[in-house]
Amino acid sequence: MGHIVNDLTVENSVTLAGGATAAPVTQNPDQANAAGTATSVSRSDHVHNIPTAAAVTQNADQANAVGVSTSFARADHVHNIPTAIAVGLNAGSTSTQGASTSFAKADHTHAIASGAPSTQNADQANATGTSTNFARADHIYNIPTATAVAISTSSTSTQGASTSFAKADHTHAVSNTRYHTETSAAAQVITSATFVDVTNATQTAVDAGTYLVIYEGSFTFSNASRTLDIIVNSGGSNITATQRTTISATGGQIVTHGTHTVVTVTANTVVKIQAQISSNNVTVNNQALTLVKIA
Repeated sequence: MGHIVNDLTVENSVTLAGGATAAPVTQNPDQANAAGTATSVSRSDHVHNIPTAAAVTQNADQANAVGVSTSFARADHVHNIPTAIAVGLNAGSTSTQGASTSFAKADHTHAIASGAPSTQNADQANATGTSTNFARADHIYNIPTATAVAISTSSTSTQGASTSFAKADHTHAVSNTRYHTETSAAAQVITSATFVDVTNATQTAVDAGTYLVIYEGSFTFSNASRTLDIIVNSGGSNITATQRTTISATGGQIVTHGTHTVVTVTANTVVKIQAQISSNNVTVNNQALTLVKIA
């Protein structure tokens, strides 16, 4: 027959009420060892509650700490290690530790800013630049080109002020400032024994410089033995050395008459041909007056 213990006395301890049991205490971290003061006993299948809680987030540069939580961590607990997008890098970036509380993933990437290169103009000064962008390996600089200027015999050597460059196969329009007049069937009848202007045999030298003057005309005499003179007039003055004379052999005779010279003039000087006939008359037919700037 079994025995029932009604009262149990433990030497140097407390008296336990016979058969009394109670729930075990919760086990918290860093609890001090204690004999306890309960007057109850524990059943053989008693369980102590060992509380657990979510692990804390691990941030960058967190200090080592024992912690103050009264809970334990499970064997398969996980700490959240936060990550964030990496910052962009540009030409103005400096080496810094950063202030983010997040970590970078192993395959993170940094955006490296790039931009269009600047245009290269003539006589640009060397410069470090102020852009915060980088240039790509296949970047291209726009090098502007423009049409070459026209040159003439009066052009001088200059550096120029254009901000553009010339292509390797560029060409310059070379102007010799050629003025040319050609008329036909003018049918001007000259009767004067002193020099008068020949109609349509006048040119204006727009640019100052030296010109070659060439004149040739066709004339019909009314009578035999008549003297026709032509001469170059520049700026209102006849040039004696350019006077040319021809004498008719018969009435109705057609002759070709001409003269030429070199003149140096100021801008907008009028150059023309004048003619005179000794008597009777002469008719001007076809003619051409050409001015060619040579210097």
